[in-house]
Amino acid sequence: MASCNVKVTVTVKGKIEDVLKKVKATAASKGVKFSGDEKGGKFSGDAEGTYKVDGQTITIIITDKPWYAKDSQVSDAITKFFAGM
Repeated sequence: MASCNVKVTVTVKGKIEDVLKKVKATAASKGVKFSGDEKGGKFSGDAEGTYKVDGQTITIIITDKPWYAKDSQVSDAITKFFAGM
């Protein structure tokens, strides 16, 4: 893992509770530990970080990532993941 500070902000549609349920289920299926609620929390797996919710906006901060992953790749992957929500 390599220390970093990648910040991604996404806006989602629908109930935030439903979005987070989907995120948690997807995370679990990929071996990612996810803890938190509709206000914020943290996650760890291939990457580690925190998230904070403000209305329909989720701010994700990646604090550790694989050394070979570029910051832009991490940011793009998060943005694509949330694009359909």
